[in-house]
Amino acid sequence: ASIWVNIKFPIRKGLDIQGGMRVVLEAQAEDAKRKGTWKPENLERIRGIMDNRVNGLGVAEPNIYTKPDQDQIVVELPGIKNPEQALAVIQTTASLEFRFVPELERGGEWRDEPEKRNGVETGYFEITGPNGPVSQEELDAKIFSKEPILSGKDLESNSRVELGPDGPVIHFEFRNEAKRTFEEFTRANIGKRLAIFLDKRLISAPTIEDVIPGSGIIRGRFTVEQAKTLSNMLNAGALPVPLKVVQQLNVEATLGNEAVRQTTIAGIIGLALVLLFMVWYYRLPGLLANLALILYTLFTFALFKLIPVTLTVPGIAGFILSIGMAVDANILIFERLKEERLAGKSLRAAIEAGFRRAFTAILDSNVCTLITCAILYNFGEGPVKGFALTLALGVAVSMFTAITCSRTFLLMVAGTQFGQNDKLYALGRGVHPKLNVVKNMNRWFAISALAIVPGVIFWLGLNGIKYSIEYTSGTEIIAQFRQRPSQAELTALARSAGQTDSRVLVMEGNLASITTRRLNEADTARLTDAIKQKEVLQQNLREELDQVLPWGEFDPAAVRELAASGIHVSLYIATDKQLAALPSDRPVRIVSRARGKVYLALASRDPNETLPFTRVPLPRASAVTIARELDVARLEMEQLSAQLRACARHHDAFVTARTALVKDLEFERVRRGMHEDDGFAYLRGYCPVPVLDTLRTAAEADRWGLIVEEPDDPSAVPTLLRTNRFTRMLQPLLDFFDLLPGYEEYDFSFFFLVFFSVFYAMLIGDAAYGLLFLAGTVVLHLRVPKAPRQLIALLYVLNVCTVLWGAMSGTWFGSRALAQWPPLRALVVPTLDSFGPQSQAFVM
Repeated sequence: ASIWVNIKFPIRKGLDIQGGMRVVLEAQAEDAKRKGTWKPENLERIRGIMDNRVNGLGVAEPNIYTKPDQDQIVVELPGIKNPEQALAVIQTTASLEFRFVPELERGGEWRDEPEKRNGVETGYFEITGPNGPVSQEELDAKIFSKEPILSGKDLESNSRVELGPDGPVIHFEFRNEAKRTFEEFTRANIGKRLAIFLDKRLISAPTIEDVIPGSGIIRGRFTVEQAKTLSNMLNAGALPVPLKVVQQLNVEATLGNEAVRQTTIAGIIGLALVLLFMVWYYRLPGLLANLALILYTLFTFALFKLIPVTLTVPGIAGFILSIGMAVDANILIFERLKEERLAGKSLRAAIEAGFRRAFTAILDSNVCTLITCAILYNFGEGPVKGFALTLALGVAVSMFTAITCSRTFLLMVAGTQFGQNDKLYALGRGVHPKLNVVKNMNRWFAISALAIVPGVIFWLGLNGIKYSIEYTSGTEIIAQFRQRPSQAELTALARSAGQTDSRVLVMEGNLASITTRRLNEADTARLTDAIKQKEVLQQNLREELDQVLPWGEFDPAAVRELAASGIHVSLYIATDKQLAALPSDRPVRIVSRARGKVYLALASRDPNETLPFTRVPLPRASAVTIARELDVARLEMEQLSAQLRACARHHDAFVTARTALVKDLEFERVRRGMHEDDGFAYLRGYCPVPVLDTLRTAAEADRWGLIVEEPDDPSAVPTLLRTNRFTRMLQPLLDFFDLLPGYEEYDFSFFFLVFFSVFYAMLIGDAAYGLLFLAGTVVLHLRVPKAPRQLIALLYVLNVCTVLWGAMSGTWFGSRALAQWPPLRALVVPTLDSFGPQSQAFVM
């Protein structure tokens, strides 16, 4: 079945392997900026909506990022099959509104008729009046100038499509407060029509036949595909502002075909080396493990195709890593098998014991890996999710092949006469040093500390993890080339300019996008000198190109080869008058005419034969080659100029001054009252609940009008979290995982601190290691004064909990002898005892 699936179904590839479509969208936020409602966070909110919509299209692992300086969002979709549908989905505002329109009632002046384009229904209704279709200006004045009854932001994100007898319908459900509003409206308007608009276009106007308790269906004239698209957009949410497409291009694979080919070859070579090593070192068990590994590959790829999983380079890395873990499981089993066989057990008993005793170690390691995969999948995006998914699937399948398939193969072979030969199991092979870890525990403690403590100090002292260009802001350059460049050439060009971390996209129309890091001020002088050199080089290349272009396209190297064979070609420039005086028997060929000059070539076997015209030296290179060099120089110039602007000497001072001016303008706007309506000036904003009474008191004292309402969109409300000194230490962890409760969510900080402390203590599970980590924390606290206090406090709590848990379970470096020492034994809780009868029974 796996072979059939692998042959029948194609693998889904990511943007870095097969390319796709790149769309640049610009937020039309002019009105929102004038009203003061546009914030930088809105662009990130739009990015989240885009991500949900694209996932609803079935496009996995899109690359979506923002360009805040230009209010733009870039959407890169791998392997898109229907560009028109994708563009419509990501660009549509999807503003759903429920309205009462008296003109559509029976006896009213308006009618609704199915909208058609080229004779095909669009799924919308057209509103017509006595004189034909109603204009958008009239609709705005009579309908959309009023507040709707409810809108799409009042819907739960659980819309779904069902196929009814009259076509597809969309089920929807309102949120808590909106349910009551909808129920009251339908109760008061039974027999009337409820108009449902999407982006100011009518999609349905059903008659209210009974009270609707907060959920219903939209029954339009949709196709199934249109209904699914609309349901997806309702679940993703409406865009706060319209989006305009400023660029749509097809892009090549971000890694380039050559890089993908090399990666594939490297993976095949690595797998082959693993297979050869297993056979060489473990002989017959290694050969059977290789057979199980081949089955593992078939099973895993079949799962990838059935789910389906988008295969990117990080996903391939996760798959290759899971291969290593599958081999690791077989190694654990075979080493235990050899020990049991050397201890005198029969071959079959040794196989059973080897699998049984290795199982707990294999299970523990794989469960820890699956937990890590779950965290990465939940909190990661794009390729990170792909890596986590492929690794998790690979680990799950490897458990099956290593424990079940390898065991079955070994038992089958062991039951034959051939399989009884001990030489086939390499029992005497291997290195088994006697380390005496317990006897020399102080030495191993020191080695562990030398590895752990410096790593923690370097991590904190060197500002933690260095993020690549995918996770940091940078400078994007869009360059136009005369000929299509390759991804490898542009990557090499970026590296030659000192940008070792860059992202290159080759697009249609000989366009390329290169994103590089922003540089600091220390590189300004170097960039200035480099720019001056590039300016001189560009000028020289332009002059050289102007001189070469009239001669057309030819290869100077070929002319030199002709001279070596006895045919000499020389180039001349003349006027028409001079050319007319030239005898007709001379072997001359006119190449071109431009700006009143004639460009001609003389071919002769006599190297000394000349013409009475201005002779031109043979060009250094062809026009195409010089044009390419000019393109490269221009690209390097643009890149250096962008970097220079990014690290301008007074950039920080300008940003500080601009921030201060923005604050001053904000203050003046608030003071004068920017929002006005019918002569009233007012402010709108969010107020923390604990400050609400103070605000009410001030309003009464100063005779302000005050209206307090629950926010329409809870997701847009900023969260003000008040932490005490105990839960404040958890802030670094919450920031790392981006765990902040929303407006309507409960603050779980204290409970998460308790859970995480116990989880961490159980995960380490050893009091001696807890003491070692605690000592490292003390050293870090004393030696690194700038280390964050919250992080230090959290490390203290986690390591103290580890010591307590290890003491209660009697685990001190996993040593039974240490655990039996009376002072330590007195701290053990019997039900948690690591060396108690219950634990030993579980291990056995």
